[in-house]
This record gives sequence, C-alpha cells and structure tokens, in this order.
Amino acid sequence: MGGVPFQSKGCQTCKSRKIKCDLQQPECARCIKRGLSCPGYDKDRTFVHYKSAKRLVAASQIGVTAAGPQSSPLEIAQNVPLPAPVNSRPENRSQIFSSFLSAYFPLDTVGLVGADVWYHLITGFATLPSRTVTSASLLDKSMCAMTCVALGQIKQDQQLVYYGTSLYNAAIKHMSNMIHRNTPNEELLYATVIFQRLEPLFSPLGVEAWIAHSEGTNAFLRKCHRDAPNNPLVESIYQHQKILGVTDPLKSSETAGKPIAGPFEIYAAFKPILAGFKQLNTLSSPEYCEKLLRDCISHKDKISAWFASIKPSLGTEPTSYPNFKSTCAHLPATDEVFGAAYQFPDLKSARLHVLYWTALCLVYPMIYQAKIHTMAHDGRARTMDPNTDQDYMLSWYYADEACRGIPYCLTNTEQIWGAQGVMFSIAQASMIYSNIRWREKFMWCQNAFTAIEYLGFGLAVCLREAALKHWFVSEDTHVMPTTVLPLRDGSLKTPVPSTGEGPRTILEIIELSTDP
Repeated sequence: MGGVPFQSKGCQTCKSRKIKCDLQQPECARCIKRGLSCPGYDKDRTFVHYKSAKRLVAASQIGVTAAGPQSSPLEIAQNVPLPAPVNSRPENRSQIFSSFLSAYFPLDTVGLVGADVWYHLITGFATLPSRTVTSASLLDKSMCAMTCVALGQIKQDQQLVYYGTSLYNAAIKHMSNMIHRNTPNEELLYATVIFQRLEPLFSPLGVEAWIAHSEGTNAFLRKCHRDAPNNPLVESIYQHQKILGVTDPLKSSETAGKPIAGPFEIYAAFKPILAGFKQLNTLSSPEYCEKLLRDCISHKDKISAWFASIKPSLGTEPTSYPNFKSTCAHLPATDEVFGAAYQFPDLKSARLHVLYWTALCLVYPMIYQAKIHTMAHDGRARTMDPNTDQDYMLSWYYADEACRGIPYCLTNTEQIWGAQGVMFSIAQASMIYSNIRWREKFMWCQNAFTAIEYLGFGLAVCLREAALKHWFVSEDTHVMPTTVLPLRDGSLKTPVPSTGEGPRTILEIIELSTDP
C-alpha cells in the first residue's frame, strides 16, 4: 500500500493560488509582496474520500449483530451512527478548495477554451476580502458550497455533497436577505456566477435553476458593469458570460461582414437566426425567406473561415484510433457506431474540433429548413428529399465527427473539466439522431450522458431525460416524423423526412436565460 500523498508545505494562500511558496516565517514573501494576508503554515492534512453509503451499510450490519436477531427496526436504526459533520475550519475549507482546483481543471489551462477564463475567476474570488460584516460572508458560503458539492460529486462522497448543499441553501437565504434590504454589491454578483456554475454539477430541478441563476447574474452584471466600469473582475465576468452565450448575443448587424474572432461568437450569432425562424409564422414572404437562407449560408461560411484561420495552430490532423479505450467508465466505444475515435495532439485541439463540428451540425439543418421555406413559394419544396439533400446529410456527418472526438475529451478523468464542454455537443447530436430516428447512434449518446453523470455532473441526467422525451414525443409533427419507430425495434433505422420548424437545439435553453 502506498504512503501518504505529497502535500505542499507552503502557506494556505500560495496553496490556493497554486504557486510555489518560499516558506519564509512567519509570513511568506510572496504574500507580503502582493499585499495579501498570509494565514501561515499548518501541518499537512490528508482527505480520504469514500462512499458514505458503504460506511452506513457496514455500521447497520454491526448494529444488527449487536442487537441480536430479535431487535426491532427502530432499535437497529438507533444503533446506526450518524455521519460526523464536516470540519468547516478555514484551513480545511482552503484545502478542500485546493483539492477542487486539482480535480476539476487540467494542469495547464492557458489557451483552453473557457477553462482559462473560469480558472481566473474562481481563483480571483478565493482571494477577495469579504464585503459583509457577518461571520460567514455570502462569497465564502458560495465558494464553500461549490467546492464541497463538486468535490463530493467527483469523489461520490455524499456527506460532502450534503454539507455543500446545506451551505448552498444558507447562501441563497443570505442572498435573499441582501436583496430584500436593497443592499446589492459586487459580492452578490460573484455569488450568482458561482451558483450558475454550480448547477451543472447538482441539478435536481433540471435546467430551470440554471436559467434562474443566469437571469440573476445578468441583472446584477448590468448594474455592476454600469456602476463599476473599471473593475477588472467585473469585466472578466462579463467576458465569461459572453463565452457562455448567456449575455446579450451579438446582433446580426454587428457581425455582418466581420470575421468571427472566437469559437463562442459562433454560438452567440445563432440566436438572431433562431429568432428569424420563429418569425416565419408572421413574416413568410419570399424576400424574408431568401434573406433567412442567406443568413444561414453566411454564418456557415464564417464558421468555416474561422476554423481555417486557427487550424495551423492546432497541430497535426486528428487521426483515427481503432479500439480507443477511454479511461472514462461506462463510455461506449465508437468503432461500430460512428467509426474509430479520434486522437488529437492535445485537449485544446480536441475541444476546438468538437466545437467546430457541433456548430456545423447546428447550421446545416437550418440551411435545409430555410431552403424548404424559400422553395415553398414556388411549389418546389415537395421535391426536396432529406435522404438525398446535401445539407441535411452533412448534419449527420458532422454529428458523427463530433461523437468520434468526444472519447478523447473524456480520457483524463482526473480533471473532469473536459466533460462539461461536451455535454451540449452530445445533446445536439442526440437531437439530430432523434429527428432522423437513428436508434443505434441515439442510444450511444444516451450512454455517453450516463458516463458523464458518473463523473459528477447532475445536468447530464436532465439532458439525457430531455433527449429521451424528445424521442418519444412522436405525436408532435413539427418535431417527429409521422411514422413512429419504437426505440426497441431494430438497431439501425433508415432516416425518414422531418418537416415543420427547424430542429430544437440546446441553444433554445440559452435563449430563455436572456429574454427580458
């Protein structure tokens, strides 16, 4: 059996910031140089994570043996010891936070899409002084809640999850009191950002709670951005919300004729196109339909141009890796469903490729639907066969490509950040396979959601159930074909036409969070 794992001997501030400490006594020189409060040095502590359920089962068996065969269930229950409360001393909270950073983020976050921004925010929150006079500030409760729930989900330690949930409830009550007293400040904004990030890990109510936190973040962000325009952390949060696509999206007039600078601008620009499809019920003139088709094709060209501009920096081309064995448990192989999984030079290349393929499998069905509406005015729409239409078939192709890149993103399960980035790619691929009734590929996506659930992301459960519900809602002719193909029949079904509105996507969930 191995010895005690390595523990840094640095001060708690240097540990939380993940930098080397010079071990100067009584305060380290790094903290003094940056004007930070150095909490000093403590003896090393090792956290042992294990499943509380196993401990309770073992304790209950001991209780049954001690009570004898004639003991009542009540007596047996009284003999089961309750889990000891989590020690919430500041030193322990600091070490839990450090463990969360190590378990959640890759070792090198520089250049990774979204990871470097979020890492900057979360470490910045940890070093901020409290703006409230209570013994446990709102920011402190929020940070502890997120780290305990995340680490508990990753390690499957229900005791830590329960403690983090209780802190979350206390922080929500604290936030409610601040709002009712009309005393909002920047600390309230920081807490809402943390809550928004907490929901994908613990989502008992589905995406509704995430949407509510997104709306609250946007409301406080508008106020703080107006009151403190020069605050660098508030500006970072604003950019972070833009990356997530939950702030005001880019208007089509702002992006017309301009190249796309970043991958998430691609997804922000989808919202005006989706809004255009929703207006077809009232604005269905030939000119409007042609304009919508031009917007879809233009956005597809911008996506291709953006990827061509960054492709030289991504290293070698992804290569097929037959019988690729991911370290992520419960993730099925892709060989017999999509083809061999892809191998990438690094995680950055994998993430950008998957984002690119997901964007294309979003835009091609829109092009197909826009062509149908355009041709409907001269009676040519009935001649369009989705089984032979190039745009419709390309949506399947790029969904397959995205799924072949997902196993690499889930390979390093020691840092689970890569899993969060592919959940919405799986959701979009599921939508396409559901629309064309491709059972085998749809079930692969269902199993991929299960694999991500085991990594600690509760939102994967909600997305899996939503995709399954979409499969079975066959009576909605705008979503499903009129021919019902049961999920249990056959392993591979021939795609069938899908008419009506464009396919629903996960972007519509993001739209809900930005509506006034």
